[in-house]
Amino acid sequence: MATEQFSNLAQTTLGSSISAGATSLAVASASGFPASGQFRIVIDQEIFLVTVVSGTTFTVTPGYESTTQASHTSGAAVAHILTAGVATMLYNNSLNFSTPRIQAFGDSRASYCGLNVNASSSTYANPALQYPSRSPIAWANRFLRGRLNFDLTQGYIGQFQAVFEVKVLNGGSNYTSPSVSFSGTGTGLTFGSPVLSGGVIKSVSVTAQGINFTSLPTLTVSDSTGSGASLQAVLGGTGTFGNAGETTTQCVNRLADIVAAPVDIVFVCIGTNDITNSVSAATSKANLQTIFDTLIQAGKFVVYCPDQARSYWASLSGSAITNARHQMYNVKRWAYQYALMVNGKNPNTSKRMLICDGEDFWADATSSSGNPLSLMTSDGLHWSTASAQAMGLRLAQQLEQALGLTGPANIVSQADGYDSTYNQDGALNFSWLMTATPGSPTAPLTGSIAGNFNAFRGSGSSTGTMAGSIESTRTDGLSGSRQVFTFSLGGGTSSEQYNFGITSSTISAYNISVGDTIIAECDMWLSGQASVNRLLLQISFTQSGTVVMQGTDGDNSADTFIASGAYMALGGDSTPMTFKTAPVVVPSGTDHFTCYATLGFNASGSAGSATATWKIGNFRIRKVV
Repeated sequence: MATEQFSNLAQTTLGSSISAGATSLAVASASGFPASGQFRIVIDQEIFLVTVVSGTTFTVTPGYESTTQASHTSGAAVAHILTAGVATMLYNNSLNFSTPRIQAFGDSRASYCGLNVNASSSTYANPALQYPSRSPIAWANRFLRGRLNFDLTQGYIGQFQAVFEVKVLNGGSNYTSPSVSFSGTGTGLTFGSPVLSGGVIKSVSVTAQGINFTSLPTLTVSDSTGSGASLQAVLGGTGTFGNAGETTTQCVNRLADIVAAPVDIVFVCIGTNDITNSVSAATSKANLQTIFDTLIQAGKFVVYCPDQARSYWASLSGSAITNARHQMYNVKRWAYQYALMVNGKNPNTSKRMLICDGEDFWADATSSSGNPLSLMTSDGLHWSTASAQAMGLRLAQQLEQALGLTGPANIVSQADGYDSTYNQDGALNFSWLMTATPGSPTAPLTGSIAGNFNAFRGSGSSTGTMAGSIESTRTDGLSGSRQVFTFSLGGGTSSEQYNFGITSSTISAYNISVGDTIIAECDMWLSGQASVNRLLLQISFTQSGTVVMQGTDGDNSADTFIASGAYMALGGDSTPMTFKTAPVVVPSGTDHFTCYATLGFNASGSAGSATATWKIGNFRIRKVV
């Protein structure tokens, strides 16, 4: 893989004339020029990319960077130059993003990065208001203390399991009055009349998005004269650039969407459906290379999450499943070579890519079938909260090293309070650093809690230790105090919930007004956990006791978290996590609000079967201004 070479003041002349389009040229002297390619020279008004140097003979690519190929006479000046293309490449290769913008692109695993489905009821939660629990990106951002910008309004929004838009893959020819119909699992989908130009279909609008499309619908164009058109549906509602059920070929058709998005990092999850749709490994690798090349050349940093072992293979059985696994690892090995820029697999001049692979903690390496561990998958293929949490930690660690995400993530000072004139986005709540006189929690919790906060059991009946204390001198060396809870539970229910935060208060008491955009944020630490199934920060606005708007961050699906021992193997036990709710606009009529951090357990086992040490710090509410 060639790397751009540089030198200062290298100049010479052409040793002999060359014709337009020449791929080799002789210079009078190569002294001062780089000893090997690649580098760029200019002759008259044409830029050449020099790829090989052999004495005074340069192998070149003519007409580089859109300059015009032309003939050049012997004795013409030849100079080594720094071009706009090189400058752009160097700029794009700078990995020191301050708050990099990240999005997911690919099939259903990319959709899961934004899709928020309740584990028990499969009900949809608006990604603009609720950050997902089974998203490695969301967990990575928590571990990076909010240093990523994961904006779920950038991707495919709209109604969940509805058609967001239609891509015209081939406009066909000779169409006069075409109409579009569909077949699939959903209902209620309608289209506008296709827009034509010279008998070619240019675009198709969606007039009603329909509902209940659990897989991609097939779109058909009917016309008495035209033929050859091909359309592809894009499903909405996930807030990412994921489209469930797609092959790599179909993902290539949507590349322009993610290229055009204001995104720095693209988390690519593609390939699962190639295997079940009999797409060859060669085609998968060619499509992946198109995707990687296009994103890298567009200045994006690519993080590829290869296929993980799965416990079900739709429509496959017997030896076909073994063959599918072999193909999965064939493609994964190629992707590693591309990312590492070895064996000629990566033609780009920059290493703007890394592999985020969870195989070591996802799959049962002792099993001949290589199935995923039951904790790691919600349905045999897609992430559970536990695997999303583990993958998010790995992604955070990799991005922190690759992008240099260092330094404090948040301002931590009691002086950072709200002031309507001088600090409009300061903390609205009192003593958010938890230095006020401690109080007592609501029974059955015991011990002490930070002043101006409350703690109580939201649901459950377990017995055991559930004690609060104040860490007045923080062991991490930061300012303020931390709230600490120690739990050792059993004999209760499978959905125990313990809350810490601000009880119902009038919005005016916290300088909140209708129309304000509000977020809540706090840091949490979790260690020694067993049977933990919920970790959440939520702010709710109410009118006469009825919730009218909520913003959340975290897991509210009663989905099991990764166990403490396995988590420690990844370096994650006691790792700080920053939770920040999606911003919500206080609706008209709102009179009160509550804001809680919630820890949940399956405490239905014996005494001591559900455990955790839960620490909370820097708990604050702010206006977005």
